[in-house]
Amino acid sequence: MKSLVKKGTTAMIGLLLFSTPAYSEYSTNNQSSKSNFKYPTNVTQNLIGKSILKTTDKSLSLKQNLKQKNILVQANPKNSSDSLTNTAILNLKSKQSSPFTAANAAKILPADTALFGYVNTSSPDWEDMGRFQLFRLLGQAISTSLLFLPREYTNYASYLQPWIGDHVVFAFLPKTANKLSSIDSSFLTLAAVKDEQALQGLLEKFKANAKNIKEQEYKGIKILEIDTSQGNSSFTQQTTLKFLQARSSMTPLKKKPKINRQRQTLAIAIVPGYVTVATSIQPIKQLIDSSVSQGNTDNLFDNPNFQPAMSHPLANKAMFGMYQNPMEYVNLLENFIKDPRLSFPPESMELLNTNIKQIREQIKPYNSTNSFITIQSEGLRFQVVAHRKKPLTASQVKLANIPEEKILSFIPAATYSAFTGKDINQTWQIISRLLTTQPTTADSLEEFRKFFRSNTGLDFEKDIINWMDGEYAFFFYPTKGGFLSSVNPNLSSASPNLNLGIGLGLQTSNRQAVSNTLDKLNKFIQTVSKNEVTVSKSTIKGNSVTSWESQSPTDPSAYSLLAYSWLDDDTVMITTGKGAIADLVPQPYVSLPSAYNFKTATNSFPHPNAGYFYVNMGSLLSWVYGFVPAEFNSPYFQMFKQGIGSIYSISSSSSTTAEQEQFDTLIVLAPVRKELNRFEKVKN
Repeated sequence: MKSLVKKGTTAMIGLLLFSTPAYSEYSTNNQSSKSNFKYPTNVTQNLIGKSILKTTDKSLSLKQNLKQKNILVQANPKNSSDSLTNTAILNLKSKQSSPFTAANAAKILPADTALFGYVNTSSPDWEDMGRFQLFRLLGQAISTSLLFLPREYTNYASYLQPWIGDHVVFAFLPKTANKLSSIDSSFLTLAAVKDEQALQGLLEKFKANAKNIKEQEYKGIKILEIDTSQGNSSFTQQTTLKFLQARSSMTPLKKKPKINRQRQTLAIAIVPGYVTVATSIQPIKQLIDSSVSQGNTDNLFDNPNFQPAMSHPLANKAMFGMYQNPMEYVNLLENFIKDPRLSFPPESMELLNTNIKQIREQIKPYNSTNSFITIQSEGLRFQVVAHRKKPLTASQVKLANIPEEKILSFIPAATYSAFTGKDINQTWQIISRLLTTQPTTADSLEEFRKFFRSNTGLDFEKDIINWMDGEYAFFFYPTKGGFLSSVNPNLSSASPNLNLGIGLGLQTSNRQAVSNTLDKLNKFIQTVSKNEVTVSKSTIKGNSVTSWESQSPTDPSAYSLLAYSWLDDDTVMITTGKGAIADLVPQPYVSLPSAYNFKTATNSFPHPNAGYFYVNMGSLLSWVYGFVPAEFNSPYFQMFKQGIGSIYSISSSSSTTAEQEQFDTLIVLAPVRKELNRFEKVKN
């Protein structure tokens, strides 16, 4: 699996650096020379500063390289007369140290960098991925697709390994004053370089054969700028054009697809220890400026808000990690949507601006967020941690989490999917306050309230939301009873029944308010249906059940459309019919907390927490496949079934402490399946 990651990384960097018209032409005419290429032992032109570095020692350490370059830059008369240039190079050097880690890259980035992410190619998790069937299947698919790329894009040993380090970093630099930022002017990547000489040799070879490349020096750093819009279309442009043409031929469009003909560039520069690549020259210049602007030596690594990202236990182990400065990132988003090249319609711009204002309000309590992707024994783990500016009180923490998780005991173990939480009333209050901050959304909210009242005779907040102050659970589960199970989806006797029930469990501290609301709804349905729907009461397993029942003129049997019952003093369960609720009262035969799948999916989450999102993939897929026509049983569909069938469950949860909020997602995966030999296949 790690080798596939290396191949994928190689392909990505190769396409980024070399999918230009000049290189395409060069690769066509020089296929034989590429495979025999050896990195030169002499580099006649150093890309950093104007000094000339010649050496025949390929194993020269970076520290020695930096030391030698530092001496050469100081000895260079032109450089020595330019104090700003010297300062830029010296500051960049002073920020570097071995080993090459993501943390070291942060030392040369501005302190208020909006987003900092990294891919750790040396993480042991890449090897651990090979234990799971899903990644084995994906690896086979990736290997097949990479066969269609040129060899230099996938040969890690000869293309990247001689010079690349263990981390590839990407970053969105902060918005610059009085300038409109775009993705091109803010985003760059940094790849750690363990053998700068080898990289320089590769770039020198590329420069010698490229026709659309310019070289400029900025404060002692040489930057290669490649015009990727000249000549023939690049790999990416050709793919985009083919896609749009195909789409146009299949579905007539009001307007013909247009390909962006604006000038597109790729900028490459080497700063000590790293090669940086961007789609424009601006972020590279900003990176250099951040080290010398008016003597400012602040950097991201020294930012106190950044420290939790690197000190987190998962930081060094994670395959992927990310730090985000929430406010700076929102500032960038606000600029990005103004980019005229994106051409958002006016109505979309208004909606986006409204959303950004709402997001800005929501993120005010936080000073940073960190994200990690790791492998654990059960499968793939995704974690996001938001760090608060001001700690919560003990009572606030208690209110945010669910101490007992009592509602889970009313959900059946074979549930297809469930969503649980706490205090819908409080959540609605937060949402409604955000909606009322903008005139457009405030008007829509008021229209919704009027519509609900005019059609039900109930006040949405007072009669419905107000009493929902305890735990809740919304879930789909298998059942042979209930209204939905009597519905034949294809109106054919050969078609399977839905065998589906929908449940909504609600806890409340005000049972009388709930009973009043249910009584109003009972009267409402009879009035609206002109008594074609009747409200009946019965007893199931000792529990009183109320049911809405409809009688069809063509079918004398009664259909229960909805049923509800009190499962204890403060929990009401509402389902799709009397037959469906029969599987839940007074409790399911086997409840969700005792199910092995659910325990595996949630045991590694923090406890207590704010509830769960849970999908039992085995149970759900078994139900879905019952509706797949026989015509879909193709080799491709079988491959899809193998892949998705190796996912046992998907689960998420959020939790709150005084200092932070944490969101976790876990994809539980099947282990690699043993391949049967010929004898075992015959035996079985």
